[in-house]
Amino acid sequence: MPGFTLALMRIITSLTIIRWISPWSVRTTALATPFRLSSKIHPATCSTLIKMSILRLHNIFGRAFRLCNNRLLLAAAVCAGDGASPSSLAQSYTPPASVEFQWEAQIPQLKLHIFKALPHFYPTATIAVALAFAGLSTNDQVPTPPNSPKGTLWFDRRDNSSRVSISGPINPGLIVRPQSGTISFNRYLKSVSPLEEAEEVPNDEAVASVAWQCASAFGINRNQLVEFGKRIQKCEPNTPRQAAKTDICARGIVLARLVDGIEFYAGRDFITSGFVLDLTSHEQIQDFQLIWPELEVVKTCTLPSREQVEQWMRQGKAAFVPDEDPATLKRTMTELNAAPKVTICSIKPYYTPTSAHGDTIGPVLKLEMKTATATAYLLCPVKIDMP
Repeated sequence: MPGFTLALMRIITSLTIIRWISPWSVRTTALATPFRLSSKIHPATCSTLIKMSILRLHNIFGRAFRLCNNRLLLAAAVCAGDGASPSSLAQSYTPPASVEFQWEAQIPQLKLHIFKALPHFYPTATIAVALAFAGLSTNDQVPTPPNSPKGTLWFDRRDNSSRVSISGPINPGLIVRPQSGTISFNRYLKSVSPLEEAEEVPNDEAVASVAWQCASAFGINRNQLVEFGKRIQKCEPNTPRQAAKTDICARGIVLARLVDGIEFYAGRDFITSGFVLDLTSHEQIQDFQLIWPELEVVKTCTLPSREQVEQWMRQGKAAFVPDEDPATLKRTMTELNAAPKVTICSIKPYYTPTSAHGDTIGPVLKLEMKTATATAYLLCPVKIDMP
């Protein structure tokens, strides 16, 4: 039976008994016994385990670094337009004084908002849905660190031996963080053969169908999300001989949040608000992330004029969209800076966090710019004077 079908059955079962469960009546019992490594492991077995662990760590932390780095680059690009100096993480665009901008794009006449992001304390029914998707229950709650933000919940199998940690406690399978409005899950499967892992991975259409069903189960209306794009995860090699394998182990989709028809900015490996889902063999959920803070409108405004946007760019307040390929980005920057004429082909507004702590959300413009030899994408924050 497909993994998603099993998850739906768990949801139905959970919701039938939800009225008997207090919103925060989950167990907080500490782990009874610490994990111990047997001293009788054969040296050859130990060597194999170490090699597999290194491969696994490389994949986990490499992906985590890329995700974190993309978010830092985006934040740096946005903060560059707030009157401050651009962060060294972001590649700012300061055009030559002699460059000529030609506008083909029309700035849409839309009303924009500045939001204050507020905590989202998810109801018990929503947490039950997340637990069902993760294959967990309220009995799987584990202790959270003493300095965790208010309302943070961790859930994981107590006998889960597939987790990898260098030192100290590790992140559990499911984390609920009300202060940022986030629910995230990662199965962190053990390293297995690529051929075993890639068995009957669902196609893009099936992944999209499941993602929209998941979003609906979380209580999100379809008109509150838009598909940003798709992604894949390649199988991890267990041995150097398998390193050349290119089997797909999981397919995913990124759904960005919509407010009044305007998207929250997203990338292949991150979202600022919305829903991300990855499915592995037999529609089993590999990981998901829901970021949905409550929003309070602080101010309403309209998009700036062409002249204002051009002035901001000449002041160095625009930055290149984060690119995973530094060589490509460097070549694009060189060609754009050397061009005597730049055409602005399209411009689209997004919402994204505009403060260091992420508690203020405002508009940012994504511009498509072309020269005779290159195409570049820039982010230009909309400067709005707050009351």
